[in-house]
Amino acid sequence: HDKKIIFPLINKEGAEWYSNANILIYDFISQSFIGLHETAKVIYDIGGHQGVWTLYYAGAVGPNGRVYMSEPIIINIECAALACCANGIEYETISGIGVADSAMTLSPYEEGLQVAGISHKLNLLPLSHVIWHKPDFLKIDIDGYEYDLVKSTPHVFDMADNIHLELHIPFMQ
Repeated sequence: HDKKIIFPLINKEGAEWYSNANILIYDFISQSFIGLHETAKVIYDIGGHQGVWTLYYAGAVGPNGRVYMSEPIIINIECAALACCANGIEYETISGIGVADSAMTLSPYEEGLQVAGISHKLNLLPLSHVIWHKPDFLKIDIDGYEYDLVKSTPHVFDMADNIHLELHIPFMQ
């Protein structure tokens, strides 16, 4: 879509990841190009980080659609909420829950966790606990837990018409 998006860079990680990045490197551009969410009205952004994809997906579904974002890291939730507020987007739901193959709580700095520097516990739930409406498009980027999720939830590929599953192979458990 051609709507301008305002994205506040409020921490060092966000500035490093997003301030100088070419928009063409983002997966949602290629997803749009091949039409993966062209007719989508319900999109789930599982592992939404700071909400960049959520903002883009909100523009794709428009005010008659719905975007659900799950993200366990508090600062990222705050960034995403601020970004949605700055862009006047009111048809998204941001939850402070992460997704894994089963319900668990990860301690800060736990070995194998890709996101470094967090100081709070991460609450994770199975995917079935965060999908409230059948998605037209489902994006999953859960930092190394993707393989376990697919093994424990083989019907994940039946949940949505189109899926983007990002695999973090070096971090797979």
